[in-house]
Amino acid sequence: MGVILLCTFIIKGKVRDMETGDPVTYADVYIEELNIGTSTDINGFFILKGIPEGKFILRIHHIGYRDKSVEIDVTKDMTLKIKLSEKSLMYPSVKVIAERERFKKEVDVSRMKIDAEQLKMTPAFIESDIMKSLQMLPGVTTFNELSNKLYIRGGTPDENLILLDGVPIYNPGTHLFGFFSTFPSEAVKNVETYTGGFPVKYGDRLSSVIDVNVRNGNPNRIKGGARLSFLAKSFYFEGPVTDNITFFTSFRKTHFDLLMSILTFILNAGEYTFSYKFYDFLSKVNFSPTPSFNAGITFYTGDDIMKVMEFSYNPERKNFDIWKANLHIGNQGVSFNLNKIINSWSSFNSIFYVSKFRSRLDAQFMTGSVVEDSAFIKEGITEFAFKPQLTFELWEDNFLSVGLEGHYTTFYTDIFIFTRERYETDSIFRFSIFNFSDMYTFPGYMELKNRLFDRFILSSGMRVIYVPHMGEIYSDPRAGIKFLINENTAIKVAAGRFHQFIYTLNGQESFLTVYDRWMMVEKNPPCVDHLIGGFEKITDRGDDFRIEGFLKEYRSIKILEISNFLGDIPPVLAEENDTLRHMIKDGTGTSYGVELFLKKNWNTWHISTSYTYSVTQRELNGRKFYPRYDTRHQMNILISKKIGSINVSARWVYASGQPFRGFALKVKSYGYDMEDDTIMYHGLIPVFTDINSVRMPPTHRLDIHLEKNLHIWKNSGILFIDIINAYWRKNVFFYYYRSKKIEDSEYDPYELEMIPVSLLPYPIVSVGLEVKL
Repeated sequence: MGVILLCTFIIKGKVRDMETGDPVTYADVYIEELNIGTSTDINGFFILKGIPEGKFILRIHHIGYRDKSVEIDVTKDMTLKIKLSEKSLMYPSVKVIAERERFKKEVDVSRMKIDAEQLKMTPAFIESDIMKSLQMLPGVTTFNELSNKLYIRGGTPDENLILLDGVPIYNPGTHLFGFFSTFPSEAVKNVETYTGGFPVKYGDRLSSVIDVNVRNGNPNRIKGGARLSFLAKSFYFEGPVTDNITFFTSFRKTHFDLLMSILTFILNAGEYTFSYKFYDFLSKVNFSPTPSFNAGITFYTGDDIMKVMEFSYNPERKNFDIWKANLHIGNQGVSFNLNKIINSWSSFNSIFYVSKFRSRLDAQFMTGSVVEDSAFIKEGITEFAFKPQLTFELWEDNFLSVGLEGHYTTFYTDIFIFTRERYETDSIFRFSIFNFSDMYTFPGYMELKNRLFDRFILSSGMRVIYVPHMGEIYSDPRAGIKFLINENTAIKVAAGRFHQFIYTLNGQESFLTVYDRWMMVEKNPPCVDHLIGGFEKITDRGDDFRIEGFLKEYRSIKILEISNFLGDIPPVLAEENDTLRHMIKDGTGTSYGVELFLKKNWNTWHISTSYTYSVTQRELNGRKFYPRYDTRHQMNILISKKIGSINVSARWVYASGQPFRGFALKVKSYGYDMEDDTIMYHGLIPVFTDINSVRMPPTHRLDIHLEKNLHIWKNSGILFIDIINAYWRKNVFFYYYRSKKIEDSEYDPYELEMIPVSLLPYPIVSVGLEVKL
């Protein structure tokens, strides 16, 4: 009797876009005659196991690409590199590509994805911006019309984890005081956003994850482009270094400083000077020697520099009084990412990063050459982290992921103040303080993904965080389940707990903040529980309809008790009395609501609509109130159409009024004149409401974006025009209070009235040009 041993082999490989070199995710890879198949992962990798010796046809299929067939002669384990070319579709499909396959494999509660094409479709203030595009998503709101600070499902901006190729960005909206984000649009490959219930691999934030992925660079040829808008100019280059190495580099700089210098000189006759500029530089190098190994290094730096000076002649001292201030704000980050398929059932990925944010303010008042007052304030946060992860395929469509992280974060504040009592004692006062604190956190997590009975997809995990300075271990259990009604329709439910160990000292109800001041949590870290349920239906055309309800219970949250109006920077002169920390209180809160989202494509039309109803409430010292960012109703409608060589997009936004503290009523005030023995009417004295008990009027606005394809010196280009606030809507930004004299009154009484202020009272038109080299 003989024994026949059947020898089988493994085929692994990577599928890329032929033009851009980007990985093609969730492509079908199969050998039809063997009835063996799989799909690529998020890095474009695939593995086929149990392939017998012989000649076969390997087929690759993906919506938006031409099908490809590769003849293979299997005599040993094989590694393949496959490139797919795009095919034109009748609808402007935003490359549906991977989303349908992902829909069948992942729970993905509260997840949205925006790619580079969608980013450019959204009308923008001056130029396309990620943070502005995210405001189109359900559950996402902002404080005013130009701000980049995002309030997601009742959470404050410091509850959002914002990543750039894995590097956390602490102040992503610093450019031009929040009008521009730190992410140049030409560098963005796609953005994954979780507005709740995110997986255990993401942690240390309460509300959301915004994961920005940078382009790898074109593997086929050197190419680039330049972009010129009203306030900024940018350049980018990409291409291959070798067969296995590609690069992408972009640089952006404002010319706003030149415009402001001219304007201030004309308007103020040289008594004031104002200079402002920002720049950012982003570069990525990607190394992929084999389909099963990929490594990349991403570097980012960006700075905002503002200089203000005022001078006037002092006739008493016969010299000039000079006041000047310099403000420097910047983000920096570098990450090293590594992805490796170890064998047919396991893979490894890791990231090491350094992220840094710093701010510096120098201010002086001088009389002649003598410094009378001087202030120096320097603050910053730096984080180092290493995050390895192993993933095992236990059996078909069942995976176990295990990760262990180490974080080291430093916080510092350096303050020096000098002042001279000029007119009395001529004494000198000096004050200086330097605070430095550091924090270690050691998270670990495990996640299990199961597919049961072809209908149920389960995701369950636990994230455990050890925080040495608290001496505590915190656990964050999370779970999600999706039931597939059919291959296009599903019901989803998720629940989880989330902790956060850093927070900002800024009151999150301020109208305008220059930057955020981050601090470590010393005890009782903020904690929230998420409960989410929803329904989703998609199509091969890229249509998407979903409805989700959410409930967030804040078991603990840090609330700033005192809030400033503009800069919203709390006092920094706290020494032993710890005044600053006494302003931070532990509170609780609730946020709940329902969201609807619809995306529809047909022919040359694209429509995207979102609606959110939500309620946000906080409780502090036994007192419940609605925070300023509580927005009950919000709607976004984006319509785009291609007309010949022109792309037209229109965005309409509506939001119900935000709460504030206004007048409850006005009472008449009288006074007694002893000389005339008369009672005088002093006017109407307002009685203010309780905190945030009155709401502003609703806001709404129409923005329009036009693009026309051009040919410039044998190069392709785009001329774009943006019209912000097309129908001159004067939305209320805030109210200020003014005394108004009552005419024809014997005693000249006055009355206090609220005067509305609009941020964009008139339409703003910006024009720009992009040239692709």
